[in-house]
Amino acid sequence: MRQLLTLLLLVCAFVTANGQKHIEIPQSEVVDNFVSRLPENLNKFKLEDLQISTDSLAIRIWKNNEILTIKANDSTDYECKFFIYNDRLGLQEKTYSGKLSGTFLDSLKSFNFVELKNDNFRGIDGSFIFFEISTLKNYKICSFWSPESKRNDNCRIAIQTLDLMDKFLNTKTLRTEFIESLEPETYSWDMKTLSFRIDRFLANGIKTDFYISTEHKIRRELNISDDTKYTEYPLIIINDKVAQISDLNRYLEKDILSFEILKPDNITKAIYGTSGNYGVVKVKTKKRTSP
Repeated sequence: MRQLLTLLLLVCAFVTANGQKHIEIPQSEVVDNFVSRLPENLNKFKLEDLQISTDSLAIRIWKNNEILTIKANDSTDYECKFFIYNDRLGLQEKTYSGKLSGTFLDSLKSFNFVELKNDNFRGIDGSFIFFEISTLKNYKICSFWSPESKRNDNCRIAIQTLDLMDKFLNTKTLRTEFIESLEPETYSWDMKTLSFRIDRFLANGIKTDFYISTEHKIRRELNISDDTKYTEYPLIIINDKVAQISDLNRYLEKDILSFEILKPDNITKAIYGTSGNYGVVKVKTKKRTSP
């Protein structure tokens, strides 16, 4: 009932603001949940409400940890937001913006994107992608569960659109740049159970003899170079607790009881899960001080 009321309020507010625009919002639990959270998300990420947009064409695509907005008037502008959550740092985000060439719109129109329809399929493994599409006369929402071209024509159009975004905006590169810019921490993907770690070697400052020798060994034995992604650094465990590479700089050689580097293999992955995909560094100190 609350979700239905929220939906009706949104529709009424929109009709009052612009009586000429037709709204197409599918009746489904998935879309209802998206619509009920939409005002909060627009406010949180400081986004314009496309329901009252006066752009000739406005598109917004909501994916896990990514929001892409495209507006077409005299020029075609884009804004791409990436965001992720960490328990200590909270919500981390970064915005990229710029202009797209007219070729982009021509390519988009070639597969009749504005006629996109909602897809009611829901699988087991995957995630939802939501499209908001606004023109001067219409506004619609379409949802897709991990779209596959073979499922139907709407999925095919959705995938073509996503591929077009990757081609013209190079979103894969932007996403990697955002992730690589994060502070060394563990981050939750989409604020849920899936997480990944960011780590890196110290760049400047005073380094202990233990840290210097350890960095050299880790680089050599785990084949880490300056080109290695920060998501592909080893798991650090000090006194049986997960730590960061920077924590190694708290100790001198004389403080160390044992030191071991485990290369990634089936045994390491079986013990440490995905956290051990790129190796594990285990340290025990003479003083059981937690990092």
